[in-house]
Amino acid sequence: MYESEIYIKLIQESLPGDVLKSFRETSKNLELCSLLHWSEHCTECSMPQCFKSCDFYSPRIDGKCQRFVKGIEIIKYNQTWFQRILKIYFKKWGVLSSQGNNELYTLNECRKYERSDMLIAKFIHLLFPSYVKKKFAQKRYSIKKKHIIKTQNKSGLIPDAFLTEIYNPGKDNINVNLTIRNEDERFSKIPFQFRLIVNPGYNKESIPFEEIDKRIKSNLPYRVSFTPEGITEDIPLYFGVTEFVRYKKDKSSEKKSDR
Repeated sequence: MYESEIYIKLIQESLPGDVLKSFRETSKNLELCSLLHWSEHCTECSMPQCFKSCDFYSPRIDGKCQRFVKGIEIIKYNQTWFQRILKIYFKKWGVLSSQGNNELYTLNECRKYERSDMLIAKFIHLLFPSYVKKKFAQKRYSIKKKHIIKTQNKSGLIPDAFLTEIYNPGKDNINVNLTIRNEDERFSKIPFQFRLIVNPGYNKESIPFEEIDKRIKSNLPYRVSFTPEGITEDIPLYFGVTEFVRYKKDKSSEKKSDR
């Protein structure tokens, strides 16, 4: 899931066949998946003060700062699996971030929620005048964030891993820092950090959840962020599954949290 209340642009683009096949095969191997709300943020954010003081401030429809060149674009394709492919050109200080939640859903549940979210987003984008659209977009963002916090780890199911798929169409490696940090200041000083080396072409990284859970308190509010290093504005990154996941396996081996 992503900021559909802000960006709803579908684009037609032919990705390499082997890349699409890799995205598709990943989804086929998943049993359960989280529903994070990926959105646009800034490494230097101090809103709303920065809206007046920062030379890089560029307002979106909700008044926040646009840190992606073209926002979040959705690749239009013959969708036979549940996950959307997001295309993002990062500006300086741009961050892809979500409120954390390792609650797991079936892929059918994810599809239903995505469809419902898009219907609401289409309604918001039709609203006029702009100040009405702004209020509805802000409210929708708040509702989605509160839903994530409310349902955090509700079932007690433990993910196998945090899975990330990224396609890099460029010719050079790009370093992307993954940070998972508790919001409570008592536990935020030592976050979970992982450097993804995104090679040209398709990349997939599966980080065991137990490694993440050693560094953060997953039963408390936390955030998940991707921050590219030294990326230029003319090279996009394409994100596939970027969620906590449970892989298909023997049902008898099911794990459940005691928290």
